[in-house]
Amino acid sequence: TVILHASSNQGVVVIWYPGPVVADTLPVSVSGTYTAVAQLNGCYVSDSVNVTLATLPSVSFDDTLLSSCCLDVAAAPKITGTIASYHWSDNTTGSTDVLTQSGNYAVTVTTSQGCTATAGVNFNKVCIGAVATSTPDTILVEGSTQLNVTTSITGTITYSWQPADSVSNPNISNPVASPKYPTTYTVFVRDTVSGCIDTAITDVYVMYNADFGIPNVFTPNNDGNNDTWFVINQAGLVTVEDIKVYNRWGELVFDSHRDGTIEWNGYYRNKLQDMGNYVYNIKLKINASGQEKFIKGNLALLW
Repeated sequence: TVILHASSNQGVVVIWYPGPVVADTLPVSVSGTYTAVAQLNGCYVSDSVNVTLATLPSVSFDDTLLSSCCLDVAAAPKITGTIASYHWSDNTTGSTDVLTQSGNYAVTVTTSQGCTATAGVNFNKVCIGAVATSTPDTILVEGSTQLNVTTSITGTITYSWQPADSVSNPNISNPVASPKYPTTYTVFVRDTVSGCIDTAITDVYVMYNADFGIPNVFTPNNDGNNDTWFVINQAGLVTVEDIKVYNRWGELVFDSHRDGTIEWNGYYRNKLQDMGNYVYNIKLKINASGQEKFIKGNLALLW
């Protein structure tokens, strides 16, 4: 609305057209040509003015509260009117603003006639920032490691570690893991307020060293020392599945399946074998992981 004013002397009657409206001022809400006629003592004088009313713009958001799980969000307001410029509170000047940080954002739109309108939106960006670690990250078989996950937010958070069968409690931030073989652990972290979920991984390596020993010499002379040859199995961590020993001519002089034992006493067909070098083939299994190993080496028989 615009107010039209007609200046006149005292005693002058002002009549507005279209109308007629008798008044010194006239509120106008429709574009058009308006004429003021001044009358005094039978004399008349008139003047006209063209009024063009600008359309007020409007601006709004479908949702004034936006949220995301650590993603940027493009905010685009709904507008009416012919907009000449946009100005956001973060100094963006386009019709769309990409929101990258949590906070309140406002946009002011301006028409070519200089009319303005403003609307605002609140943005909540939830970044959990999960980071998983294992200390130590390398363990011996039958050992354990401390898993841990940290986040960049606080609040009510739930945890789920996978695989769960080798951790002490899969639903806490810091369980103890006892894997039997190299394992990649994944933890799912959920913020119960926003529903956002983040994941993190950590690798645990398992070493099988010092599980067994294979002597390279023995003396089957019945002196009570090193009279038999066998795989030294520390703490029962391996299972010897098969042993074969060959002499220098390739003859099989010991077979654990055939002879019913995993210890060789140096005899073949009830005869103590000659001193010299022999070749062995061993098949064994790592009990913790089920991994099979095939080992070939040389053995010296001495009297």
